[in-house]
Amino acid sequence: MSDIAPINQSAAAGYTNLPGAVVKPVAGSPVSRPSDRAEFSDAARFLAQLNEVPDIREDLVSSVKSAIDKGSYESPEKLDIAVDRLLDELA
Repeated sequence: MSDIAPINQSAAAGYTNLPGAVVKPVAGSPVSRPSDRAEFSDAARFLAQLNEVPDIREDLVSSVKSAIDKGSYESPEKLDIAVDRLLDELA
């Protein structure tokens, strides 16, 4: 067991510089409290907006599915673009 006795309020009453000590304002004096402030960069604002965008754009997926069902999604132009991108990645 510890040989140190617990400290009660009456024992610490004369000390004002203790960690956790409560300082009571004098009656009639205004109480000033520190205020916090946060500043966000443009990158932080952009990331916040980006987090609001869903991972899957349902509107785009449904329009592509519809075009595939109609047979109008694949075209020679789109195929050329896909082949060019694939060749760029492989090069």
